[in-house]
Amino acid sequence: MKHILFYPLLFFICSCQSQDNGLKNRDVIYYFKEAKTLENKERIKQKFAVDSVTVSEEYLDPVTKKLNAKGFNKLQEIKEKVLTPYYADYLFLKKISHGNKIYALYFTMPSLYDIEYVVFRFDDGKWNNVERINRALSSKNSQILKLSWNYDDAPLKMDHKSNIFIENDYLVFKLGDICLSLYDLRSEKLLIKEERPFNLPNLYTRENKEAWVRENTHKEIEGLLRLNRN
Repeated sequence: MKHILFYPLLFFICSCQSQDNGLKNRDVIYYFKEAKTLENKERIKQKFAVDSVTVSEEYLDPVTKKLNAKGFNKLQEIKEKVLTPYYADYLFLKKISHGNKIYALYFTMPSLYDIEYVVFRFDDGKWNNVERINRALSSKNSQILKLSWNYDDAPLKMDHKSNIFIENDYLVFKLGDICLSLYDLRSEKLLIKEERPFNLPNLYTRENKEAWVRENTHKEIEGLLRLNRN
């Protein structure tokens, strides 16, 4: 489940990596594949697996051939060892320019099952092809603005692509084909935010939750995008 917020919080870029030739836009799958490669290496190193697909017999139930309790605990231990440091940073996804500012979409995974999307604003001259922004130290940033964050808890939409775009002088965050947040670039204010829109009472199925968000948040954002602002 997810929620979108657009709040002005100042951040400093710490412990980051940059690329001289500029960063190319990418999706979360780019990082998932890299993290999976690291996890597979650790599985083999700890003898949990003999290769990328074959789990060692001691971690399998002899009848079902599924993970036993020992195997489940070992796998969780390996995941935490690899993924916790890997996702200690916000990871770059996309950037767009507007005037003298850069708006950049990042994501991280604060737990093994949650995705957090963040939109940062970099003022003129502050963008430096930053691939990683350290999460723990980023609150000390005085040069960039954190505009939004969105949590996808035990992701319902991990398979959907995230996106930011500018239309009608609004900055929009979109997940799949659903608009979730609207930031007014003229007034520099958040106009629409959703806190956990997919965690609604009495809406237990993915279809019901998406239908509610489409009818409310998404529809409201689309209406504002169509308005004449001249």
